[in-house]
Amino acid sequence: LLDLKNSNRLLNFKFTERSRSHVRVIEASSDAIFANLVEGKRLAFHALPEKSDEPPDEKSDQFLMALEQARNSDSVYRGGLEALEDDPDGEETRRIERRLKDRVRTQLGLKPLAEIKEMTLANFARLHGIDPQFDLPPIEKSKNQANNHLQLLMLPDHMERSLAGISDQTRTALQEKGVNTLYAAIGYLEWYESESSEKPLLAPLLLHQIDIERKLVYSKYQYNIGSLGEETAVNETLSERLARDFGLRLPPFEDDDAPETYFLRLEKVIKDKKQWRVRRFVVIGQFAFARLVIYNDLDPKLWPGEVGIVGNPNILELFAGKGNGDRDGGFSAEEYEVDNPSVASKVPLLITDADASQFSAIVDVMDDKNLALKGPPGTGKSQTITNIIAAAMANGKRILFVAEKAAALNVVKERLNSAQLGDFCFEIHSTKARKKDLLA
Repeated sequence: LLDLKNSNRLLNFKFTERSRSHVRVIEASSDAIFANLVEGKRLAFHALPEKSDEPPDEKSDQFLMALEQARNSDSVYRGGLEALEDDPDGEETRRIERRLKDRVRTQLGLKPLAEIKEMTLANFARLHGIDPQFDLPPIEKSKNQANNHLQLLMLPDHMERSLAGISDQTRTALQEKGVNTLYAAIGYLEWYESESSEKPLLAPLLLHQIDIERKLVYSKYQYNIGSLGEETAVNETLSERLARDFGLRLPPFEDDDAPETYFLRLEKVIKDKKQWRVRRFVVIGQFAFARLVIYNDLDPKLWPGEVGIVGNPNILELFAGKGNGDRDGGFSAEEYEVDNPSVASKVPLLITDADASQFSAIVDVMDDKNLALKGPPGTGKSQTITNIIAAAMANGKRILFVAEKAAALNVVKERLNSAQLGDFCFEIHSTKARKKDLLA
């Protein structure tokens, strides 16, 4: 279930700056980002400034003073302007102005503009006073704590493409599976398969579940993320792999922990591994966790009395059945005589239509029997489920309705809404399953 192979992104995460499934944050600290998320703040993404013909060093007082002097004294500049007879779009004027600025740059010993246009994103970020390092500093060394934004090492168009991809993948997972796959991965372990290996593997350490919003502001999309209020999870897959190969386990993340205190504790665990180290990356991206939930469900320690899943009588009966009589243990069920008062009285109400076979299924549920309800599309399965839920509610029961796809949940929910029973429904799937709402 955990997939302990190196192809798993939870063990061997490969960063690509053109990816549409993840982005890396710069110019902050792990603790600051984590604290803002836990406090319920929404964090907006920021791109680098657009590369333009006006670099930031041309906005300095020194440059502007030298430029103003040159406009008065540079004979080439003044002669070029005087020679202009007609320049309707101002293009030639801008060219003359640009050549003057280039001469001023040379005079002040600044880099040629061509070099700035072609410089790497990291150097471009530094030019704007932004630290481009992905390995974020500890909180006491970070200068960017109060800002509720996430700085990316991307130009605006590139950021839009990446975040649109992340948003689309998150929405698809929610619609098709009802599962949220978007997490903030805080901290990575750089580890090696053996002492002789020279190939580092990078695995996320802490994973915090988040959602993403997209808003249209002044004809441009803006993106922000927020916490879903779930507990921060330790990478269980990595912990199992380290236990299997090295006899090491990741320490638990305690309630009062911050990422930095956790990293310091982990560094003590791996101190004998010379090449290993904690990398303070923060990554917003897609992580598939559905199988991890099943893995935890199967852990006997998480069941009352540590009897495990097969020791629970309800689960055992669901899988194995009772086997006492055709209707309890057989492969098919006969229809009841629905007009018989002893049968009809078992179903307190119907909120949608039901034929004889559908009514018989409701009777069996009211008799506390386990059953599988089968039928081709269009035969009223969701309609019958709606009736079963309403009838059970009328009998004072609580019902858990689970489906593989969110669409199936929504169909039944809409039917219950139309019967004015929607207020009794509590949605605990996808991003609607917020812990604070559940506790409230």
